[in-house]
Amino acid sequence: MVYVVVCPRCGRARSSHGLDLVRCVYCGEFFEGRPVWSGPPEEAMKVVKRVNSMFERARMSSMGYFWYRIHKPVKEMPVLEAKILYLLEIEGPMTCREVSERLGVSREATRRALQSLRRKGYVECFRRSRESLTTFLTE
Repeated sequence: MVYVVVCPRCGRARSSHGLDLVRCVYCGEFFEGRPVWSGPPEEAMKVVKRVNSMFERARMSSMGYFWYRIHKPVKEMPVLEAKILYLLEIEGPMTCREVSERLGVSREATRRALQSLRRKGYVECFRRSRESLTTFLTE
């Protein structure tokens, strides 16, 4: 019996023999697996390929960028960048719009600060589709 699970961070499907601690092969995240499908290995690979290909097509039409913190700062930095790092550490992945609304700063200033933090290696972003997995499984 093989399970098909979906990564909560990047939203891609993969097959797994266990559900205890699953590692996403795309983003490297470890998570507790919740099976969305189970069956023989041959069929599981077909389901994973189908779901991921539909996910990629839908992702291109409706993308959202989620930012998350990857390293603690070791140098002094501007106040806005420090606030953004602290917010991402406390709240977890957020979109640029959510960060700007929480801090009460314009989106353009937030976007510039996030890109500066990305170039310094403190934050990273990933794209997540606004489509749900059930959309792909029912087609």
